[in-house]
Amino acid sequence: MDVDAGPMPAGEANRVAVDTLARELRLRAIAGPVIVDLIPSKGRGDLVERLRQAVADDPVPTRVSGLTPEGRLELNRRRSRSSLADLLLAEPALPHSATYAVALEALRKSVREGLASGSVRITVRASERVVSSLRGPLQVARLEAEERLKTSLTLQVVPDVDISYIDIVTG
Repeated sequence: MDVDAGPMPAGEANRVAVDTLARELRLRAIAGPVIVDLIPSKGRGDLVERLRQAVADDPVPTRVSGLTPEGRLELNRRRSRSSLADLLLAEPALPHSATYAVALEALRKSVREGLASGSVRITVRASERVVSSLRGPLQVARLEAEERLKTSLTLQVVPDVDISYIDIVTG
């Protein structure tokens, strides 16, 4: 994780980042080694104790190792459950959740790539389930993306692909 100050003083940005990190670790079930590239400032050593206090009541064991010689804050958190990304792409009790997550990602990619390329022809190539959701329940989201792009999206089914397959073709 890289900390950016923006309009804040460096020390304040570091404190906000440490507080936010403790919350996001839990929310997103982030696990494994985490390195935080803090902004050089006075009192960076105090941030180690601040983070230790912030994760003290976390039910998942989290070890705050301290600062590396380069001034990066290092910690390690045990995996306790599936990450947010795993949950979004899993086939849960609600069978359309993963399909919708992939379809919405396809729309985000389409808008990003379409605006970047200035293309007026954009094709979304995906699984039958993803294309069907873009034509059906997620049609409003598709129309919003098309409005932003100022062009219609062409939806193309690619047979025998995994649900997570997305290919955006511009030009």
